[in-house]
Amino acid sequence: MDLEAAGILPAGTLVTFTDYLAAMTDMVAGVLDTVYAETPVSYYWITEYAKLGYTIEVIFSKPYWPVAFIANKDSDELVAKISGMIAVLIAEGWIAERAEYYGMVY
Repeated sequence: MDLEAAGILPAGTLVTFTDYLAAMTDMVAGVLDTVYAETPVSYYWITEYAKLGYTIEVIFSKPYWPVAFIANKDSDELVAKISGMIAVLIAEGWIAERAEYYGMVY
């Protein structure tokens, strides 16, 4: 799912990082609204950043595949859009189709 093509993000606003620490630093500083991450990594971030006094919210996580979206605590509008799109994808069966296609338990 392309977040820009789906209208969740304005065109040209998606940023790719090769360094997770840089992405997290930008998110907690308010430069970024959200970060997409592998679940084991995101839970580590939540624990470590909580020690520094930051609150990180997990928007969506499924145990069948280790992925998650995590967001800056002040990103309510973006969180609502992502949550809404995920709800649509679940309701339309797209998530279940992808899980079946890749042989994952959903």
